Amino acid sequence: GRPISGLFKIYNHFMQTREDLPDYLIVMDDDTYFNMEMFQESFQSFDSSINMYYAGCLVRSPIHQINFTFPFGGYGSILSRGTLVNLFRPIHCAFTNRSISPSFDITTNTATNKNFTYDPEAICTRIKEDNVGEKRYFRNGMNIVQLMYAYSSSERYVNIKNWTSGFCMHSDWAVGYFMNFYNVSMHVKEAFYKDVPHARIEAYKGSEIYRKGTGLCNNENDCPEDSEICHRASADWMRNETNRWKLKFPKKFLNLSAIAL
Repeated sequence: GRPISGLFKIYNHFMQTREDLPDYLIVMDDDTYFNMEMFQESFQSFDSSINMYYAGCLVRSPIHQINFTFPFGGYGSILSRGTLVNLFRPIHCAFTNRSISPSFDITTNTATNKNFTYDPEAICTRIKEDNVGEKRYFRNGMNIVQLMYAYSSSERYVNIKNWTSGFCMHSDWAVGYFMNFYNVSMHVKEAFYKDVPHARIEAYKGSEIYRKGTGLCNNENDCPEDSEICHRASADWMRNETNRWKLKFPKKFLNLSAIAL
């Protein structure tokens, strides 16, 4: 799936460059508009070292369909630095001798994180449970992103007639499973989920879909002005909205001459 492949490419980028991890990473589709001025205002008082995962639009389906929440991929996901540390940290489990070649641990370059959920033993227990068939792909030294990528890419859809195991989930479901069940981020604050330990994805500004959408989940196609997130936005809408913000706050933008009126 694209979001998993994207996370894998991002991990490889930081492996190759040895750069410090960012405060926040936004993963979204190329037809999604994200107003970065509004994002900075929303997150300026947040502590990025705390491991948090926000879905621009959270899908909460009836439990007889899928018994965990997942991000609607097109609306984007926001991962804090603390969450990236959890995703990129190597895993070592005693139940297997299979391993990958040792690699540089990029999380050692990261500033101290207020990480309240990282539990190596719990991660190994989850892998052993093999809830969705991921155990066969695990090797000691992998991190969660590498496991996600191995799980989602080993059986190619174009070769479906020769599948021996197969990847049977939509990519958004797969992201939801690993983020929730591998305790990548803090438990959600909503009281409704207090007895659900695998509720780990926050609905950004209360935006979720349960039968019908609320909040930012309703922002689709060419959205109203000043939309923080807009999914399936046209190139013209993105350009016009960006130019409008440049004129609205000229001191925040360096190259006003680039505005195409």
